[in-house]
Formats: sequence, C-alpha cells, structure tokens
Amino acid sequence: MGILKRFKDIMSANINAMLDKAEDPEKMIDQYLRDLQEDLRNVKSETATVMADETRCKRALDDCDADIAELCREGTSCRKRSRCHEVLREEESVINQENFFTAVL
Repeated sequence: MGILKRFKDIMSANINAMLDKAEDPEKMIDQYLRDLQEDLRNVKSETATVMADETRCKRALDDCDADIAELCREGTSCRKRSRCHEVLREEESVINQENFFTAVL
C-alpha cells in the first residue's frame, strides 16, 4: 500500500509541475481579460434588455393613466348630464303642475 501512495504522490507532483511550467502568467492574464470582456458584453446586453422593458412599461403605464383620466372626465360629464336631466325633470314636473292648476282653475 505504501508503494501505491508514493507512486500517486509522485504522479501528482509531476502533473502539478507540468501544469506550473505550462502556465504562462501573460497568457493567463489575457484569458482572464477575455473572460471579463465577455462578462461585460453579457452585462451590457442584459442592461439594454432591462432598459427596453422599463421604457415599454413606462409607456404602458402612461397609456393606463391617460385611459383613467379619460374615464374620469367621462364620468364627471355623465354625472353633470344626469344632474341636468334631474333638474329638467323637476322643472317639467313644476310646469305640469302649474298647467294642471291653471286648467283646473
């Protein structure tokens, strides 16, 4: 069992030594830089998507606000017209009563 462990340790040490020799710091920095640039492109793309969604939502909200304002104006107008109709009905009722009393007398 001791021989297998020593063989494993030697192989592991040799592999690590080969990786250390193959690892060029300049190349590693270049790779890290490429990775960061790719991440930056992804972030910019996602940011643009979020900003477009925000603009779309603001437009939808503005449309809803305009619809609400229009409905409020229509409701106010309807209430005014309804009140006018009530006044006209009351006036007609008074006129009819006056006509009735005039006809009776």
